[in-house]
Amino acid sequence: MMNTRIKINIVMMVLSFAMLMASLLGFFYLYIYMLNNVENPFGLSYNYTFFARDDTNKLSVDEVIDPDINDLLVLGLDDKEKILYIFDPSNFYLYQLENTNDRGRYFNKEDYREKKDVSLGIRNDIFVDLDQPHQFYQVSPQTDLYHKDIKAYKNLTSISNLPKFIYTDGNNLDQIDNISKTLTSHGYKSYKTSNSIFNLIKNNSNIFTSRYFFIAILGIATYFMAILSIYYYVKSKGKFIILSDYLGGSTRKICKKLLVEFVGSIVLGLFLALALSIFIITYHGGFLSLSLYVKSIFILTLMHLSIFIGSFMIFYIMIYRSLIGSKKEEIL
Repeated sequence: MMNTRIKINIVMMVLSFAMLMASLLGFFYLYIYMLNNVENPFGLSYNYTFFARDDTNKLSVDEVIDPDINDLLVLGLDDKEKILYIFDPSNFYLYQLENTNDRGRYFNKEDYREKKDVSLGIRNDIFVDLDQPHQFYQVSPQTDLYHKDIKAYKNLTSISNLPKFIYTDGNNLDQIDNISKTLTSHGYKSYKTSNSIFNLIKNNSNIFTSRYFFIAILGIATYFMAILSIYYYVKSKGKFIILSDYLGGSTRKICKKLLVEFVGSIVLGLFLALALSIFIITYHGGFLSLSLYVKSIFILTLMHLSIFIGSFMIFYIMIYRSLIGSKKEEIL
């Protein structure tokens, strides 16, 4: 049968595994929730980049836009004429437009390739006029594209030069990077929203009422259970501490022996948790940056080790003093 010492170490390994898993997954799912909950212009994702130039610089649309590329969204805003120009080969807005119109169509590849001067309609209320014919979908307040100040929604490739303001978004990161380099080399300045934790909390006023925040708090609260378990773990080593002290072992040597065994258990659980959580996070959130992975995992792992080892040291000192200061015969 498995002896008590091995059982206790397995319990600490499982506890370490469970606590770190809860911390990592709780943090990342809360982070993803906050990213998706931020209101960006025209319903763009948190990966969008905004570009602006002064009125003196001009850049041809043909130098930036390839009508045959996919997985990309480029919006051009003419703030004077109040026109939003759209290049959306990935049909980012198609689903919303299909569900808010009973007839019509969206821009297609042919429109982009042939630089057709075509426009989406505008409907300033949620009601569809069934008697009014229209070739293209109408943008209504139910869609992310809608803005009360926009007077027209046109095909971006139908104009010669890019407007003053540009938005880029999508999954084609290489193409977006090429567009970014072209824009910045022609006088555009890029502005990307910070996705730092503090900035996301600032832009998520309802975060403290969401279930994800409650789950994150619950994950942190479970560390109190871990701390209590560590106390009983150290206390279970009472006889070993007394016997080692009786045989002449110093406080430091006794602590070192127990600590090595303890750290071995929690580190094993830690590596198992890291491996599994990284697999889960990569599968569900591969769009997150590598720097975020590294920083977050490093901070949470460091916090995890600090809590476990710090609690062990505090409880060891407390229990050692209590045991050695009492009658050894009563303990034995």
